[in-house]
Amino acid sequence: MKKRMSWCLMLLALLCVMENVYIPKAEAKTVVEKRLAEVKKYYPGGSRINSYVSDGEGFSGGGCNALVMFATMRIFHAPFVPYSEAYKRIGKAASTKSPGKMRSLFKKAKVGDAIQWSKAYNDTHFAIFLSSNSRGVYLYEANFHSRNLVWDKHFWAWKNMSTWPAGGADKVSVWRFKKYNQVNRKKCACNFRKGRTFTVSGIRYKVIKSGQVQGKVKVVGYEDSASKKKIPKYLYLRLTEDKEIDSYEKGYHSFSKNKNANAQVTYQVVK
Repeated sequence: MKKRMSWCLMLLALLCVMENVYIPKAEAKTVVEKRLAEVKKYYPGGSRINSYVSDGEGFSGGGCNALVMFATMRIFHAPFVPYSEAYKRIGKAASTKSPGKMRSLFKKAKVGDAIQWSKAYNDTHFAIFLSSNSRGVYLYEANFHSRNLVWDKHFWAWKNMSTWPAGGADKVSVWRFKKYNQVNRKKCACNFRKGRTFTVSGIRYKVIKSGQVQGKVKVVGYEDSASKKKIPKYLYLRLTEDKEIDSYEKGYHSFSKNKNANAQVTYQVVK
C-alpha cells in the first residue's frame, strides 16, 4: 500500500513539473505553424533583433514590437500594429492581477496570435502566442530583460504578468488576424505553380519553385529602367480588397494589375 502511494506521489510530482515544461509538437502541421517555424530560423532564441520594422503606412517598431511585426508580416502578410483593421481582439482584455481571467482568455488563443500588454493607455510589451496551461503561458518574444534579445518558448507564470515589463502592466489582450482560418486553407496558402509569371512594382517574375510555405522566383523582365533598382530579397504578397497584389518589403508596399493572384504567396527572389 505504501509503495503504491509512493508511486502515486512521484507521478503527481512529475505531472506538476511537466506543466512548466514546453513540449513542442512532433511536427508543425498548419500553415501558420510552418510559417512561424520559418520565422524562427531568422530569429532563433538567443539571437537579437536590432532593426526596426515598418508596416508601410508610417508605423515602425523596434525590440518586442519589431519581432511581432516581423513574424506577423511573414505569417499573415499583414504586420500587427495595435488596433490594426486586419486584426480582431479575442474576448476582452484581462486584468494581469486575475489569474482566472487570464487563464480563460488564453484558452481562446491560437498559435501566432499577437499578445499586447498595456498600462492605462500605454502599450508596454508585445509577443507571439505559442501555448498555455493552468500555470502560465509560453511565448515567442524579444526585449525581455535584455535589449532586443529573442526568447523562444518563454514561460510566463500568471503571477508575474503584472510585474513585467518595467513599470508593470495592468491588462493583457489577445489579437488575431481576421483571416486566420483562410491562411490555413491549402488553396489560399499554396504559391503559384512552377512556370507562372506575374508582375509587381514594374518587375516581372517567374516561379522556379513552388511550395506551401515559400517558393522561389527569378526576375525575367522590367517595365522600365527604374524598376531595376527595386528588386527585393523576398516577396510577401496578399490580395487587397480589389483583388490586386499587395507586396510588403521593408515597409514598402506596391500593387500589381494581376487579378488572379493567390491570396497567400511568399517568395524568395533568386538573382
